Formats: sequence, structure tokens, C-alpha cells
Amino acid sequence: NKSLLDFRHISIEARKSAWDLQFYYLNRKFLPFIEDPNDRKLVEYFFLQTKEFAEPHFENLRKGMIQGDANEWNVLANDGKVSGIIDFGDLFYSPLITELAIAIAYATLYVENPIDDILPLLKGYNEILQLTEKEIEFLYYLIPLRLCISVCHSANARREMPENEYALVSEKGAWRILREWVRLNPVLVEDKFRKACGFDSKIVDSNKKDFKIRQKHTSNV
Repeated sequence: NKSLLDFRHISIEARKSAWDLQFYYLNRKFLPFIEDPNDRKLVEYFFLQTKEFAEPHFENLRKGMIQGDANEWNVLANDGKVSGIIDFGDLFYSPLITELAIAIAYATLYVENPIDDILPLLKGYNEILQLTEKEIEFLYYLIPLRLCISVCHSANARREMPENEYALVSEKGAWRILREWVRLNPVLVEDKFRKACGFDSKIVDSNKKDFKIRQKHTSNV
């Protein structure tokens, strides 16, 4: 990402793919193929979260060329160290933070704690390409968004190619994380991400303020 910050290409910038997080809504056509209505509502919930809280700010985020599919199947290693990355079929011109969100989304599939256990990945990225506070603000919404897109395509793949095991490889883990993620407090998640990147907490003790408001409007106790 850092190497490609100044790279521009009109053909790539013109792409509009359902795998590109900024065009997540293109995946709504796959929702009817998710058989379980509770799972379908879960994806719809995260799509709505994105529409309300993240999508209006996409145009104001840093953009650049991203690989768009940073998962364990596309990473090369030699003697335990990363030596390269392959598969640039999903090369997009997109908000830079979506690259990290995609990598984290896939990393959550293999950890016990989907927040604390991925902080080293967040810290490592930030050390090479420093994130802005605004970018960190939207990570909570973008991470599950990638998983939602993945399960949408898995549902469609099951319909079109039920024998294709690769297309369904991450589906089970994705549903597990989505069910966990919906119970997380976005403010607390953002706060952990901020601290991992060296920013101060935005959470302040508002008990005194709340107590004064309560006294004024409800009681003197």
C-alpha cells in the first residue's frame, strides 16, 4: 500500500466490483440465497450499519491501490517469514483502510478473541503506513462487512457450484465471527484500535454529567 500510494491507473479506478468494500451494496442481490433467515438478517444489519455510519464518509478517506484479498491463501512464506503476496485479480482503487479491514477480517477466522488477538496485525500495519484517526473510526464497520460479502458469495456459490469446496472454505468461520461481532460495542472496539495505534482514548468518564442530568430531570436522589 505504501509503495502504491502515488500510483494511479484509469482502468483500475473505473472498476466497480462486488468484492470492493466501497461497493458492498452490489452484494444485496445475493441475500435471498442465504437460507437461514436469521443469518440473512445479520448480514442485512451489517449492511445497514455500513450505510448509516461508514458509507457517507468513503469519499473523504485516503484512497489508493489495494490488493483487495489479503488472506492466508494469497500469502507466500519462506522459512516462517512472509516472502510475497499473489493474486491481484481484486486490485482496486479504494479507501486504503479497506485493505487492512480485509486482512483483519480473514485473520479473525483463526483467533479466539477477534479483537485483542488481531491487534498485532493492526500495530504492524500502522508502523509501516500510519493510519489516521478517521480511518480507525470505521474499522469496526469494515471488518464484518468483508465477512458479509464473503458469506453472500458463498451462498451464491452453493447455489451455482455446490461441489466447489474452495468457494465455501471460510464460510463457517465467517458466520462465527459475525455472530460475535454483533455483540461488540463499537465505541469500545474503536478505543482499543486507537490505543493500539498510539492515539488517546476518546472515552471519558461521563458519570458526573449523567448524574447531574438525572437529578435535574428525574429526582434529587
